[in-house]
Amino acid sequence: MEPGPSRPRRHTAEQACLLFETTLSESEEESDIDTPSFSGSESDNQNVQPPPMKQRRMDPTIDDSRPTDVPDWSEVTSGETNNNFRFAPPNGSGLQANLTVDSSPLDCFNVLFTAQVITYMVNSINAYAEHRCALNNPPRRQSLFANWYKVTVSELYKFFAVIVEMGIDPAISIREYFVSEDSPNYKKWYHNMFARPRFEALYHSMLHCAESAVADSKAKIEPFMNMLLMNFRTAFYPYQNLALDEMVVGYQGGWAYKMFNPSKPKKCDIKILGLYDSATGYVLNLWTYFGEQMSYKPDCDQDGSQAVKVFETLLEPFSKGHHIFADKCHTSMKLVSALSANGFYYTGTVNSNRQGFPPQLHSNHPSLGECKWYLTSHKDVDILCAAWWDKKADKPVVICSTRSSVQMVTQVIRRNTTEKPAVIQSYNENINGCDRADQQSGHYGLFSRKTVKWWKKLFYFMLELCQTNAHVLYSLSHEKRISLLDFKKKLVKGLTKLSVLTMTDEEKAREEARHPGRPAVSLPERFVGNKHLVAHSPNDRICHYCSKGTGKRMRTNFFCSGCSTKPHLHPKDCFERYHTDKNFVV
Repeated sequence: MEPGPSRPRRHTAEQACLLFETTLSESEEESDIDTPSFSGSESDNQNVQPPPMKQRRMDPTIDDSRPTDVPDWSEVTSGETNNNFRFAPPNGSGLQANLTVDSSPLDCFNVLFTAQVITYMVNSINAYAEHRCALNNPPRRQSLFANWYKVTVSELYKFFAVIVEMGIDPAISIREYFVSEDSPNYKKWYHNMFARPRFEALYHSMLHCAESAVADSKAKIEPFMNMLLMNFRTAFYPYQNLALDEMVVGYQGGWAYKMFNPSKPKKCDIKILGLYDSATGYVLNLWTYFGEQMSYKPDCDQDGSQAVKVFETLLEPFSKGHHIFADKCHTSMKLVSALSANGFYYTGTVNSNRQGFPPQLHSNHPSLGECKWYLTSHKDVDILCAAWWDKKADKPVVICSTRSSVQMVTQVIRRNTTEKPAVIQSYNENINGCDRADQQSGHYGLFSRKTVKWWKKLFYFMLELCQTNAHVLYSLSHEKRISLLDFKKKLVKGLTKLSVLTMTDEEKAREEARHPGRPAVSLPERFVGNKHLVAHSPNDRICHYCSKGTGKRMRTNFFCSGCSTKPHLHPKDCFERYHTDKNFVV
């Protein structure tokens, strides 16, 4: 029997790579390496050295070079950083707006959401509505374009009052707020404020906050955000400690720059980095991720990392000397050096494998409850790094700071005494400003409601930040503080009254036609029947009620400004009896 064809010899992975490289070299005639023979024993083949690999072609715009100026870290048991950046804001820190103890929640809100912003929005909505109506001309009979009329300042105040109330009183859908009277969820207030078709047309279709009716991409929302952020910084200047962290605005719709992070409560979100005042949680500045269209400070370091450019952009409006707190997602040696060069302190957690930080962090781990300190002077800036392993943690936490010292502090929590590094204690106290602002904006925010248009998420998010920042301003200007819920309830009442006071004659006629036989919508009770009012006169006269028929001449300085004869009346009893006693003869 003749033997069958021999099976091809199998090679190891290393032999296959050698054979491939050799064949490629021969075909290009660029190598003198002889083809290795694999006919020998396997031990002989293992001694064959692979040819030198060709260097990969890298993107010339990517800086893949290792840092040449690596800091020289030394482990210490005492010491501190000696950096000195003077903090001296021009007008001092704290409240800058003209608010007093007599200021109402509406006054605090109007400081941020000014009349200029209201006028800007009215013009934007009307221009956008006119553009859409022109595209749908002639409109269908049941179309919203058929019955559309221009938005006014009064109606926009009503719209914001309803939006704030909807955040306090959540419902499944917008139509749940406008159910009929026979429904158990009927709420008359919403019907008095808006007719359902009009509110839905404004909420779903005609809401617009861009300068142009055909604005695209970030131009739909960025000018509006910048306008409000400017008002935020005008009304309040922060104290020395600032915190920077990511804010979560969940969005499930389709958008090119939507981020996915499985570790977040909302997996898909719009990435926003916020700068806060650590003491109050006041939001000072925002940076939104728009992909290639991201906006940076014009004169920022273009060769620096993205973190450096973001920090320089967010800190541009503020003077030197602030102490910045951030997490390990941003901390790098480039960032610490750039902030120090601009006169800012920095404290932040660090990944242990980050380049430029102590190499001892990889091998020389602290034991449970122990802290190890490392100090260096890099580019004339002292940097202190601490590695501490808490007894309840799975691994050590590493933190660096340009303003700290080698010191342990004692903290009592629920009758338990714990000892931790002072730099970590300071970090925990100041980074919480981000969490406080996130919690406040998430309690009653309407931006969690689903929407197809991505920019509406940012619009309602900014409206919510206006309310939380206004609450901070109210707390700073009043000794007696109130909760955010009570602040919002008073704000709804203030916006409702303001919408009535700014109504035009045309709007009043429209409301009379919608509600025949009663005053305009949401007319405050104190404005009903206000013809007869008590007024004061420098000259006293005889009271027309208690002096008539008694023979006594009782005099008073008060009179009724609504009556044609302006009768003088005592305001306590005579004023009411004069206008209600039908048996009294004048």
